[in-house]
Amino acid sequence: GYDRTGLFAGVLMGVAARIAGVARRAGLNGKVAMVGGVARNPVVVRELERKLELELVNLGQVDPQVMAALGAALLAAEMKG
Repeated sequence: GYDRTGLFAGVLMGVAARIAGVARRAGLNGKVAMVGGVARNPVVVRELERKLELELVNLGQVDPQVMAALGAALLAAEMKG
């Protein structure tokens, strides 16, 4: 069998690596916050900060999933014209 903790850690490191790759290609300028459901996972957040060599902005009490939904709504409104 496999060690469940190690397996789970490997999945989380893979998620962080994928996000880091996308973030690098997009280009990061200034302060960066992480939004969406995975932003609630402290292991992924910590690993992403390590991979990107930066500290992500803490949104405080704001739910990162709500921020992602708000961003999607604003983008949809902008595209609609």
